[in-house]
Amino acid sequence: MLQWQNEQEMERQRVLLASLNSSCPNNPEQQSAFDVIMESIDEFMNTDRESMTKHRFHFIGGPGGTGKSALFKKLHAACRSKGLLISICAATTLAALLFEGAVTAHALFEYPV
Repeated sequence: MLQWQNEQEMERQRVLLASLNSSCPNNPEQQSAFDVIMESIDEFMNTDRESMTKHRFHFIGGPGGTGKSALFKKLHAACRSKGLLISICAATTLAALLFEGAVTAHALFEYPV
């Protein structure tokens, strides 16, 4: 598992997460999804490399305006506050602009266009 140890950046992400939580609190459904996903990430981070055989995928879906992007921004900040390296990709450049450091799937996986 790839991790970085930049304490200053990890603290910046903790502050960002607190700010996101105060400005746009999760509804019960979002909080439940956040908790389940973070529990699976914590479980993954606490597993030794030799026994990492299963991956858990999570899908966040819903119509526009239901808080998917807000929830994902919180998940992103929470992961980075733990020092976890994650890559963010989106289907379009416009969608990638919503998230810090995101790129298109074509760019991340170097798909020919």
